[in-house]
Amino acid sequence: MDSMNKNSFLVSIVVPVYNAEKYITRCVESIVNQTYVNIEILLIDDGSTDNGGCICDTLAKDDVRIRVIHKSNGGVSSARNVGIELCTGDLVMFVDADDTIEDCCVEELCKPFFSNNNDIDISICGYNEFFQKNNSVKTWLPVELKGDIKVDYYALRSYISSPWGIAYRKSIILENKVRFPNMRFGEDQFFNFMYLYWGYRFCFINKALYNYWHHDNESLSTKRELKSYEGFLERLKFEKKLLKKLEIKRDVDILCNHFVVGLAHFAVLDDAKNDYDSFNFRVQQGIGVLDGKFGAVSLKANAMASLIKYKLTFLVYMLYVGRFYLNKYFRSKG
Repeated sequence: MDSMNKNSFLVSIVVPVYNAEKYITRCVESIVNQTYVNIEILLIDDGSTDNGGCICDTLAKDDVRIRVIHKSNGGVSSARNVGIELCTGDLVMFVDADDTIEDCCVEELCKPFFSNNNDIDISICGYNEFFQKNNSVKTWLPVELKGDIKVDYYALRSYISSPWGIAYRKSIILENKVRFPNMRFGEDQFFNFMYLYWGYRFCFINKALYNYWHHDNESLSTKRELKSYEGFLERLKFEKKLLKKLEIKRDVDILCNHFVVGLAHFAVLDDAKNDYDSFNFRVQQGIGVLDGKFGAVSLKANAMASLIKYKLTFLVYMLYVGRFYLNKYFRSKG
């Protein structure tokens, strides 16, 4: 890739497709209309039971840059991994089938790779969050970054929870066997942690170039289950390893904040609400990962961490679950 210029630079865009007949045409149109034209588009039909797969085939007839791969259903991680194996580009990007990208998205994300003397491993952009239910939009851009992963990691972290809005070097993915793990939740962030372990020189494009859509039914979203807590702990362990390698300051704060926020999500699941012992066991697992060290970034997380530190786990449990029921009550009255 060193000898390539911006005119011969091939970018692979992988789109996992599962029952997305309502959205896939809009998604693909936003990709084929990119100002950067040297792209290949891999539509990975993950065993769709609607007309999504057929629509993909039709779209491929209109643009030679589109390739369609039909496979049995294996989940979004499986579909993306197939795309990684089959793509031929120098850079890889991922777009979800129900989302869109701005016309200049690929061009803007690629610029750092051929204008920074090969010193960039990953480029990341901001995004727009569209809410179909109330027809509103929220734009996400970080505070000013210094361009140093050691300084910017915490601010950057919320932009690496998903693989979209990011351009990766395919060579780093292949040489280090970085793949999406088979998890119930959080596989995207784990993929990014693994990638950053090997390629952490980043460039942030301070523009909202990816459009993330919330639909009324949210049918394509993943539901969080208590069983996925083990995956959450694995991510926590790997992030601990990543922070150590990158020599990130405030690593204890970052990990503790991640742990406490994760607990908040898992505590309000049905099986957790009815089983304090199970919740407490998971708290102890997290404490083990953290080596008993506590810190926190936000005031709320700091308060929760202090309660856990002094073994007041039941109070944490009641606060989380009680808040859940209060919110549910007030929503029903609203």
